[in-house]
Amino acid sequence: MEKEEVWMTVKRVRRQDIETFNNIKVLSMSLANTSSQVSYTENGRITALESADIHLYLMGNNLPDNATIKFTTSRQEYGDKCGYESQRTSSTIQFMVTTDADGYWRTYIPAWSMKFYAEESTYYLCVQDPTSGEFVHQGENKFLQIEVYSRLLPIWLSIVLLVILLFLSGLFSGLNLGLMSLDQTELRIVQSTGSDKEKAYAKAIMPIRGMGNFLLCSILLGNVLVNNTLTVLLDTLTGGGGVVAVIGATLGIVIFGEIIPQAVCSRHGLAVGANTIWLTKFFMLVTSPLSFPISMILDKILGAEIGTVYNRERLMELIKVTDAYTDLEKDEVNIVTGALVLKRKTVKDVMTRLDDCYMLPLDTILNFETVSEIKEQGYSRIPVYEGDRTNVIHILFAKDLLFIDPEDNKPLEEICKFYKNDVNFVYQDTILTDMFDEFKSGDKGHMALVQEANTEGDGDPYYETIGLLTLEDIIEEIIQQEINDETDVVLDNKTKKKRKKERKTTKDADFRMFLECKNRRVTITPHLSLAILQFLTTSVKAFSGEVISARILQKLLSMDVYRQIKLKKKNEDKKEKMVEKVEKEEGIIMTKGKPCDFFVLILEGRVQVTIGKEDHKFIEGPFTTFCEQMLEQAMQMPSSPMVPDPVRGTSQSPSMPSAVNEIASGKTLKKTSTQVLILYRKATYMVALKGNIV
Repeated sequence: MEKEEVWMTVKRVRRQDIETFNNIKVLSMSLANTSSQVSYTENGRITALESADIHLYLMGNNLPDNATIKFTTSRQEYGDKCGYESQRTSSTIQFMVTTDADGYWRTYIPAWSMKFYAEESTYYLCVQDPTSGEFVHQGENKFLQIEVYSRLLPIWLSIVLLVILLFLSGLFSGLNLGLMSLDQTELRIVQSTGSDKEKAYAKAIMPIRGMGNFLLCSILLGNVLVNNTLTVLLDTLTGGGGVVAVIGATLGIVIFGEIIPQAVCSRHGLAVGANTIWLTKFFMLVTSPLSFPISMILDKILGAEIGTVYNRERLMELIKVTDAYTDLEKDEVNIVTGALVLKRKTVKDVMTRLDDCYMLPLDTILNFETVSEIKEQGYSRIPVYEGDRTNVIHILFAKDLLFIDPEDNKPLEEICKFYKNDVNFVYQDTILTDMFDEFKSGDKGHMALVQEANTEGDGDPYYETIGLLTLEDIIEEIIQQEINDETDVVLDNKTKKKRKKERKTTKDADFRMFLECKNRRVTITPHLSLAILQFLTTSVKAFSGEVISARILQKLLSMDVYRQIKLKKKNEDKKEKMVEKVEKEEGIIMTKGKPCDFFVLILEGRVQVTIGKEDHKFIEGPFTTFCEQMLEQAMQMPSSPMVPDPVRGTSQSPSMPSAVNEIASGKTLKKTSTQVLILYRKATYMVALKGNIV
């Protein structure tokens, strides 16, 4: 009975309280303005961040001016006394009635008044009775509730995580470009040819790079996970709403997560990938439950990753486009390019046309002129043809002429039949690489004649020789340059460019001397030889029978002492000064005032003699002698090999004439027509005198 009475008493008190506050009741609350931190839930309840300020409109019945309200976390019915001792309450807030509209009251709730509690996050409204001063609970109406939430993480921790996530986003983006751009082929090349540091980097990356699809899936999953987490974290840091988070995350990811990392890793992807390999392996392990199955499916569908493979065209283009960034010189690039295109060319592309080849007919006589011509051409192998130039039947080696005496006038056919050098014929469509292998073997020599099927005319097709190919031609095609030696006249077989300057060497000069001596030796008739002998013995004292015997004199006349001097034709196009200079200096045999150590006898033609201080000039004809004083001086010298020097008192060899023993000429001889003369040097005459005594 006592419990029932107590319960009835409580109901009676509550009824009296309700009747007391029946004239003060808040019906609803609304936000003056919403933001990313203060807004409504889906069911209409007000929600606010713990650190956000709240501006409210209150609507109700009989709300007094300057009323005071507060919020509590206790869940009670309308009219109950606000809160219990165990419940948390907010600070007391006093609000004032707005002046712009009747029935609406506005209040401001500072951020510090409502705290977030995990177990009690919803606050209820209480209004103070102006009479009793008690706060009356306004009930559990959802329009009178404020739900408070807090940030997921502290601000400082969120900022640290944002920086870490941006770094990871940039790392994944850079690794996606840096690691995946280094295929297995390039890594193997770096392992073999790179520096010590590059070799270490490639060795560290190679194991995980071999799992191409697995690595790709792990990097992409990690990048997506990091970017999404970054956006969510930025949204919570900015209080929600999404707009600021989306804009901020986009700018951060684009600048710090894409542009900068990819710019760095595109140039230093090997170093970045090697130094972060542990992090890559960690994310591969973390994402393996999802990334590994996806990679297995990709391997089945796409097949194993082979790497970058270059054919000839791509490899040549790669060398060309990277020429400015490599240490390859131009000659090296040409050699590599030439070797790569060698298989695509045939012998017809690089051969020398038959019209441009130096060849010899089979009926050639190997005399001095022919051997000289072969030597001047400078070829070691010469095709020999019979009849038409296309009918090549032998190959003459220059070394085959070592034991040939040009004076024997051997026929070329005899030499070719003796050595029997076979001719190597090849077809015009033979690949250069095959021809190069054949030349390297040495079985058929280093020269081949190129033949092509001739289908012109009504007759049966036949093979016709069209060109010549040598090992040098193939090497020139490989190095993309012409190989020129000292004997080449044509520098380029394609452009037919010739050497600008003639080759002048000591060896060639000596060889031409032999040829010129053979060609310019003057022969005289026996009658003229007898007349010369008679004239010298009777008219020139130095050749008389008392001084030199007839046998010695005949021996002197049989030597190469005859010279034929011809006048050169004048060039009408030369300037007048040049013509005068040539006319003054041309054909001078003896100059007045200069030493003369030779005897001259005119046999044919005429000479102009200039004598005396007044330079008197006159013409002399055949059988006129000059410089007999030189011979007379030689007659007076002792017969001993050591001749005393009259000036120094020393001895000298008669074969080494000095200026003292040479007679200064008082005349100037100049040819005026084509003439034949006889020249005797002083040394030659002294040898004849010695032989006469012996």
